[in-house]
Amino acid sequence: MPSTPANARRTKQPAHEVERRLYVRYPFILNVDYKLLATGSGEQIGVGKTVNLSGRGVLFEATDALPARTLVEITIDWPFVKEEGSDAPKLVMRGRVVRTDSKLVAVRVSRSEFHF
Repeated sequence: MPSTPANARRTKQPAHEVERRLYVRYPFILNVDYKLLATGSGEQIGVGKTVNLSGRGVLFEATDALPARTLVEITIDWPFVKEEGSDAPKLVMRGRVVRTDSKLVAVRVSRSEFHF
């Protein structure tokens, strides 16, 4: 007979975390250009690198901390070439800054498209 109460087994956490996000995050490190949209204080632009991407969000390291709830346009150099000798396509995403932590910026994407 076990020495621990029966309910102790039911409250035990699983050994691994279960992913509950609807969109899987992919750990791509890609070059980013960004600009804040409709800030009223002039155009704020910068560069950075992605940390991860999903179908509805992007986490990237920015030049400067960005204010939460700001609309932003992000242009990512996509790492695949369309044809020999042609420029790589750009992934352009628009969304809202939902979280910042120093220079790490999380954006919930509302629109994305490739520019070839």
